[in-house]
Amino acid sequence: MKEQLISLPTAILAKEKGFREEVYHAYQPELLEFPFDEDHNDHDDRYSAPTQSLLQRWLREVHKIYVSPMFIGPDTNKFQYRMDTPTDVYHSDWFDTWEECLEAGLLEALKLI
Repeated sequence: MKEQLISLPTAILAKEKGFREEVYHAYQPELLEFPFDEDHNDHDDRYSAPTQSLLQRWLREVHKIYVSPMFIGPDTNKFQYRMDTPTDVYHSDWFDTWEECLEAGLLEALKLI
């Protein structure tokens, strides 16, 4: 399985919410995704593009928000995420892919911060 990078909208919101982990990729609004280089790691116009699993771990460890995609079943062939926060539990609509489901859950989790 190949790790999926978060989307630009999720990267923008993650930066606004304080995500500052060191990563290997970033987005710059007017450019496509590109790898960081050491001389440009701190530019404000770039948005870190971590893998979905790294952002998922950051949300869990720093904010106690657990985002868990799950397969609904062979009848639907769809995915749904469950999000546990310190105060509530949320369930999502259905998605066609695991990565799409996780991305949506990460974005919603960031909105709660």
